[in-house]
Amino acid sequence: FAPLPISKRQQRLIVHAGTLYGPRTPDILLQSLDRLLSHSGQIAPEAFQVRLIGPIKNGSADRSRSYVRRLMEGGCLCIEDSLVPKATARREVREADYLLLLDMTRGDNAGRQLPAKIFDYIRACRPIIAFTARGSATERVLARAGCRHVCIDPDARPMEIDAQLVSFLGAP
Repeated sequence: FAPLPISKRQQRLIVHAGTLYGPRTPDILLQSLDRLLSHSGQIAPEAFQVRLIGPIKNGSADRSRSYVRRLMEGGCLCIEDSLVPKATARREVREADYLLLLDMTRGDNAGRQLPAKIFDYIRACRPIIAFTARGSATERVLARAGCRHVCIDPDARPMEIDAQLVSFLGAP
């Protein structure tokens, strides 16, 4: 499960491969990217694309939401809301520029559970954008993993989230 060469392309790919269920939703990321594109212009629409690969069982990334529509119309968001073969999902992870990890666990289990995909993501050696609570097990594992990452607290203020994303996506 080694990384594959990144294809020559204009857009950097941010990939989430797997089922979106329960509290695991990309909406905080999508709202931030929409703000950065639409309002501040800090990110160019042709610079990136978010690819959500896998079933969406929690209503997140709903196409009726204005920010989802804007991102899709601008070519910045691709949603493949269906089950894909594991080999296909793994190939997408291994070819991505960035990986999206959604660890939105709250309550008593917030610091103890890990999304299983964290291990594949680390082995893929791609930068990881992780939405996880401060002090979570995910944050601790990523700190020791040796791969470039940013941990964004889902409860942070929108301006803080935007600043962390701009800084992380702007790095080479």
